[in-house]
Order: sequence, then structure tokens, then C-alpha cells
Amino acid sequence: DGYYAARDFDFGYLVTIDGDMQLDGGVNTRNDVRIDQGFTLKGNFTGSGSIDYVEIGKDWNIDGPVYLYGGNDTLKLGTTITDSSLTYFYAGAGTDRLELDINADDLSSFEAAARSVGWDDLGNGSWNANSLDLNWNGMYLFDFEDIQINVIGLNEAPIIVAEGTTNTGNVTELPAGD
Repeated sequence: DGYYAARDFDFGYLVTIDGDMQLDGGVNTRNDVRIDQGFTLKGNFTGSGSIDYVEIGKDWNIDGPVYLYGGNDTLKLGTTITDSSLTYFYAGAGTDRLELDINADDLSSFEAAARSVGWDDLGNGSWNANSLDLNWNGMYLFDFEDIQINVIGLNEAPIIVAEGTTNTGNVTELPAGD
């Protein structure tokens, strides 16, 4: 409580809050909220007027909107197959970052939706929203300035190019220690 305070909240797996959830914070405070997968919120989520880092794992069910409000906030969000209604995520004032964890199977639909509303693909999973909102996969995303897409299940093995070779062959990844 007071200036330059920091608060950490870690919620476990399959947590249900039967009502609204509101973060508090004075000037220059920081709230870090981490919620594992299977989160259910039967109300609104309201951020503080300061700096909030909110991480919500996959398969969430949020009945009301999520308002981050003021401050330079970060929302790290998994996708859901549990919530069948449209959930609104408002970034609010400040420079706000969205980190969205999506499955590899959803990448092409996300890219198509983002491009169709005018988002710019900056490469390496970074996007510029150009002050445009996106409605995709049950999420309506408002006013995020900085977007990072993390693709789960994408083959992240490095590409190896050997210079001066003339034959085609296969490269096999060995388990650690071999």
C-alpha cells in the first residue's frame, strides 16, 4: 500500500471466482497476477490505475469484460475452448501489451483475422494493431499497442544450412546427452 508497492497474486489450476475481481494500486505500484488454466470468473475483471501484469492460462471462462485501465499493462492470455460467449478485453490508457498464446492449428485463422482488420505483421510473432480492434476466436481485443503472438506446438527446431554441400540428406535431432 502506497508508492512503489508491488503485489503478487498466484492462483492455481481450476480456480473459480463467483463475482467481480478488482485490482487496487496507488501511483507507481505494480500488480502481478498469474492464473493457471481453467480459470472461471463470474463477473468483471478490473485492473488498477497503475501497472498490471495479468497472466491467464488457457481454457478460461470469463462472464464479464476485462478492463485493464490506466498504466502500462501486460495481458498474457491463453486461448479457450471453454468460454462460448464473446469476451471483451479493454487495454485502457497507457502503452499496453498483449501476449497471446495460441495453438499452431489456430495460427492461420489468427493471421487472416488480424490482417483483415488492418494489423501489421512485424515478423517473429510481433504485430502492430494500428489502433484497430480485433474480434477473433471468442475474444474482442481493444486498444493494445504492442502484440506478441506465441505459437504453442509449432516445430521450433532450428533450420541448419551447411555451406558448400552438394548432396541432399536428412538431419536428425538427437536427445540431449547423445
